[in-house]
Amino acid sequence: MQNPLQPHPTLISPTTYTQHRTPTTTLTAGRSHKPFTFDTHKLMACSPYWRNLLTETPEPTAEQTTFEDLDESAVGLFAGYLQHGRSLQRMKGPSDFHSCGHWIGLYVVALRWGVGGLDDEVMDHIRAYYASADMSASPYRLEYIYAYTSQPNLMRTFLVETAAWRVLNEGSSTTPSGATGELGERGGVSPALFEVLEKGGRELREDFVRALVKFGRDEGQEAEDPRRGLRRDWHVGVERGDEGEMLEPWEK
Repeated sequence: MQNPLQPHPTLISPTTYTQHRTPTTTLTAGRSHKPFTFDTHKLMACSPYWRNLLTETPEPTAEQTTFEDLDESAVGLFAGYLQHGRSLQRMKGPSDFHSCGHWIGLYVVALRWGVGGLDDEVMDHIRAYYASADMSASPYRLEYIYAYTSQPNLMRTFLVETAAWRVLNEGSSTTPSGATGELGERGGVSPALFEVLEKGGRELREDFVRALVKFGRDEGQEAEDPRRGLRRDWHVGVERGDEGEMLEPWEK
């Protein structure tokens, strides 16, 4: 008779770490189902999502490894992140409107798969790009980040605050060629931004109003540009320099 205190030989002990049965795991992303092949151990080591899934399901189904709603270029950036030892320092950051979208998509990937530290690194790149290009979030960016993230997060806050800051502080927007700006020619809220706020849900509207209030000019004090603030204000984790000071994006 089987000892009731011993696990059945055909069952997996709850204390046993189940290894994925293949050295690589292939995921597909985007509407085109573009395939990306990852080292299984690296994938599990960096992501609680994948560690749990591949422990419980050593041979996942196609449905479990298909992510039509994720930007395929963002998943490609994630592959580069793993190849470079879980770091973005050796990768070229966003350089135009379109690549910026892929990097924001990478932030979504970091949140979806619980990749600690990646969200902070992506935020540094996005803030540095927005500051150097003198950009603020377009209505499309706001719509995207609220549609593809399910919980409040710092990227939502940053993008909303850049749009609100410019509404209050500048008379016109500076956007790349072909991009839709968040301001009309005379400043204020453009029809495009108004439309996104109207259909984007209560969270987006409330966050935008909250940002307007935050950056309102009280007692003659000028609102602070969120693109120029301290890194620690936009990090989930804390990273410090050699002397214990927080490094700014342009100081790394």
